[in-house]
Amino acid sequence: MKFAAVLPIVGSAMFLPGILLPFAYRPVISESHNAERMAPRSLEVIIPAYLERTTIAESTATIRAQLERHAAINFSICVVASDRDTAEAAAPHADRVVSTAPNGKASAVNIGVESSMADIIVLTDANCTLSPSNWVERLLEELDSAQLVSGQKTESGGREGIFWAIERVHKRHKGGLRATLAVVGEFMGFRRADYRAIDEQVLVDDLQIAMDFAKRGLDVTISSSIVTSERAALPREQWERRVRIAAGVYGEALPRLRELLRTASGRSFAVHKLYRLTVGAAGFWLVVLGSTLLVRPLSCLLIPAMVTASVLTYSGRLRVAGPITPFTTVIGMQAVPIFGAIRAIRRLGHRSGGWKKIAR
Repeated sequence: MKFAAVLPIVGSAMFLPGILLPFAYRPVISESHNAERMAPRSLEVIIPAYLERTTIAESTATIRAQLERHAAINFSICVVASDRDTAEAAAPHADRVVSTAPNGKASAVNIGVESSMADIIVLTDANCTLSPSNWVERLLEELDSAQLVSGQKTESGGREGIFWAIERVHKRHKGGLRATLAVVGEFMGFRRADYRAIDEQVLVDDLQIAMDFAKRGLDVTISSSIVTSERAALPREQWERRVRIAAGVYGEALPRLRELLRTASGRSFAVHKLYRLTVGAAGFWLVVLGSTLLVRPLSCLLIPAMVTASVLTYSGRLRVAGPITPFTTVIGMQAVPIFGAIRAIRRLGHRSGGWKKIAR
């Protein structure tokens, strides 16, 4: 009984720092490395797209309208389409369409960047919107200090409102650009000359790009003003995305932990993402285990049943609506690291690329 009583205390002490540590460690980029570079004369937005036939026309039209506000720079929009329907839908709206096999987003990003002639590259997705409308000016200003600038991501209409609210607070900063590898693929801007092709079989292409920049001593940051938003995915798709990201962090970032800790952006990522997916998640499950053992025998049946139902609900395999949704979401999100670790282990020695998504 004493052992069971200690577990929730130890687990809480492990879990809570995952929320608090990012506030304590907030390194800021202050020096300008780009001051002596020539001012960029061209910018290209590259949209890797697969099964996006119904969204690509609207997204390119919206981006074009925003780009036209910035008359001081030449711009273009490139869609790297991995299926025929997306390519045909994009053709009337994009400046260029590159058709390629469905080998995954990392492959599409490499193809798009390597075929571009623009000074500045912006990577975004077909299903998201960018704000503010003058994000081009904001990006160019921030690229004077950092070499890779990511946007802040938000989602609407989903069950993860609390999570995204905490993320926004974590990434909010004043007095300079915050150094971190916690980038999002929905918006990343950089000079084309700074990009190096990434491994096309990685699970998390945006993190791989950020780690490569940091490895070469280039500053990576989250924009203080650029925001990308999209509607939340369906439960099963969101579950798959989160498990894939967790598996990518375990398989692609965790083995490079020593290297990451040598940079300010890597240390920021470690206390923000890595801790939450490792020590923080373990702490949460210690609390669950301790609570299960503390009030036996009823808790041994009730709590496992409640956890199982929550995971099934969050992953879209069971429908439970109403006021308990936030509760099931919290438990479901803490189950993601477990399934991510299983996928990372299974993937050892059997890496494979390619898109895995539903059509939009």
